[in-house]
Amino acid sequence: MAIKGKGRTRSRRVIAAPPRPQLMIRRKPFILRRSTWIGAGAVLLAGIGVLVFLALRSSRAEAKEDRERTAVRVFANLIQASIPPGAQSLGSSSNLVFPTVLQDLASLGAGDLKATAATRKANELTRAARDGAEGMEEIIVRRTIPDEFPQTRIELLDAQFLMAQGLRTYERVGGLMKAAITETGAQRTAITEEAAELATQAGTLFDRGWTKLNNIRDRLGIAPPFNPNPVPQPSVPVPTLPPSPTPSAASATPSPSPEPSPSASPTG
Repeated sequence: MAIKGKGRTRSRRVIAAPPRPQLMIRRKPFILRRSTWIGAGAVLLAGIGVLVFLALRSSRAEAKEDRERTAVRVFANLIQASIPPGAQSLGSSSNLVFPTVLQDLASLGAGDLKATAATRKANELTRAARDGAEGMEEIIVRRTIPDEFPQTRIELLDAQFLMAQGLRTYERVGGLMKAAITETGAQRTAITEEAAELATQAGTLFDRGWTKLNNIRDRLGIAPPFNPNPVPQPSVPVPTLPPSPTPSAASATPSPSPEPSPSASPTG
């Protein structure tokens, strides 16, 4: 067995390895980074998506408005066809359905309208008002105006009711006019005055419905189909100038007077 020496053992010193050099990775410029392009692409796609959504939404809104405009135009044409042919339009808020009814009632009450003419006018008024009211009442609004326009449908239902009631009231005016023909004196005057008041109420009812219809047409940019029998405007006389005078023979340029001829020489 070997005996170790008593001498001091010499320790080995371990030399530490030097630190590794750090790697410095140079970052790319911001515009060349992959994350930049990914973010830009995401923003671009989001913008395109928003634009497509807005375009589709606008297109759907325009298509919906076109459908509403078409439906209201059909309804307005049906109403227009039911208005008596002698009506005179005063614009978007007034329409003289029977322009001469008040004048006829006044003439009848004063005794200036003969019974034959009054009977004819009363029958025409009653028939035209009844036919117009029936034509308007036959219009089925729910078939003309789709369910997607509930507010427009409600407003047009109200307009239809008011105009039809106005025509029904005109029909009653025709009945009172026929009743006044058979009366004389104060009784006839009282009936014609009552009929005139009722005719004013009829015109007010019709105008309220007419205004509602035209408000919707104005909102949708629909022009009235035509202006039936517009109220004639008084013609302004154009002054005529007198004809310019033509030169007469007296005022013509006088011709030069003939020179006197020399007198004859005396004969010897």
